[in-house]
Amino acid sequence: SGTSADAGTVLTIASTAALKFDTASVAVTFGGGVVAPIISKTADQLQVLVPFSDPSPLSITGVVVTYVAGLTVTTDKDSFQVK
Repeated sequence: SGTSADAGTVLTIASTAALKFDTASVAVTFGGGVVAPIISKTADQLQVLVPFSDPSPLSITGVVVTYVAGLTVTTDKDSFQVK
């Protein structure tokens, strides 16, 4: 589909003002529980290598909610700009 990235491509995920990445704990999980290898990570941007996986939404763990001190959550890609 038009919203699926091909396996083996680099996926860039940008943070927002309210949601940043915790570089110590961030992980991106694709369908079937496949964790994507992280190529680079900062609080503002992740680059992951898209793995072969089941067709289902990805989830991102290690997301810091900037307006709540100490809160780190898991969310989906719809919370971020994905390129």
